[in-house]
Amino acid sequence: MTCALWRTTGRAQCWAPGAWAGRCGWTAWRSPSSPTSSRRAGGATLEHPAVEITYGMERIMMSLQGVTNFKDIRYNETLTYGELFLQNEYEMSVYNMDEADVADQRARFELFEREARRLVARRLPVPAYDHLLKLSHTFNILDARGAVGVTERANCFAVMRNLARDITGLWLSRREELGHPLGLVAPPAPPNPTPAPPSGTSRAEVSSEAAQHSFVLEIGTEELPPEEVQSCVQQLRQRVGPLLQQLRLQHGTIRCEATPRRLAVLVADLATAQTSAESQVRGPPWKQAFTASGQPSPALLGFCKKNGVDPAEVTKAADNKGVEYVYACVKEVGRPAAQVLAEALPGLLLDKLALKKSMRWRGPATFSRPVRWLLALHGPSVVPLCWAGLAGGAATRVHTAEAYLPSLAAADITLSCEERQQQIWDAVSSAARQAG
Repeated sequence: MTCALWRTTGRAQCWAPGAWAGRCGWTAWRSPSSPTSSRRAGGATLEHPAVEITYGMERIMMSLQGVTNFKDIRYNETLTYGELFLQNEYEMSVYNMDEADVADQRARFELFEREARRLVARRLPVPAYDHLLKLSHTFNILDARGAVGVTERANCFAVMRNLARDITGLWLSRREELGHPLGLVAPPAPPNPTPAPPSGTSRAEVSSEAAQHSFVLEIGTEELPPEEVQSCVQQLRQRVGPLLQQLRLQHGTIRCEATPRRLAVLVADLATAQTSAESQVRGPPWKQAFTASGQPSPALLGFCKKNGVDPAEVTKAADNKGVEYVYACVKEVGRPAAQVLAEALPGLLLDKLALKKSMRWRGPATFSRPVRWLLALHGPSVVPLCWAGLAGGAATRVHTAEAYLPSLAAADITLSCEERQQQIWDAVSSAARQAG
């Protein structure tokens, strides 16, 4: 490994902070080019995840050049990859795994640790970090030689983790002392959602064609782990119906489906506006509602103003203790569905999805994998929600919610988990029958 702060141990997964938490934190690798993205480094949270593209380039070159062995990659017109690097790889492997002197490497580990600590005390983060890299490299050699036991491994990780945190903190404070000479990166600008219909819009104005439309919400992500796909689908199936009922949005059938790169909620015949509601709201005690002359008191006037009712419309009723209070019948006119959904979906649905592991990618929102697009359509209209640093749109290139499923089918995307499972089973069964 080349960098103690960024050391990783796996590909295409979220890695939780373990013994090396101070150095790496959350990372995710992606095939085939395998960029490593890090959300924490040296114990510090990165406002902008750092991406390092280092691994897997040989696989891409092999595919592009049509060769089956990395040694045959054409480095230029006269040399192959193997001719340039194979002997180097062989000799360094022999050294790392067979020839490196264990006692000498242990002594180097202690020397590099002491020197790194001394440099931190002298407030020199750059050379201190250089010695941390040497320390990490020395550990890797000891590990390759099979000279690191379980307890010693934990101790070595603790040494490197604590040094990494100290160096990172020193680096940040030194950059601040120097006035950040390389500048500061501004946080990502918040997304600009499509404006929603004004709150006073009537049902007839919300949709001149019909009182309901199909609704589709799609969360497009990098490839999700299979267990997260199943878990999220089940959670959506349990929560979408009650949420729509809570929002007073009448609807037809609800489907929640997923592929490894998308979670989808499809609602048939979703109303274009909430149903209106009436509720009895309790105000101040009746004896405090009027002055001695019978005029509305300030308490009653404030209550009526808050709830949009006339003082002449209030009624009197006693509670279960016999105390009389002012009551008002408050009517809540249904708002356009687009507004209601834009406000409710991020906090009441998407943020509440329970994930085994999550990562931060853009802004404060977290998810199992980076979220790449949001599709939010109610009929032909985009629902103006914002989540995970993205604005809802028509990113799947469909013009209406009704066109969503046919568009996926035309692209050979089967949204239903059950249908995909059956297709795979049918294909395997057919192949087995043909093989006898």
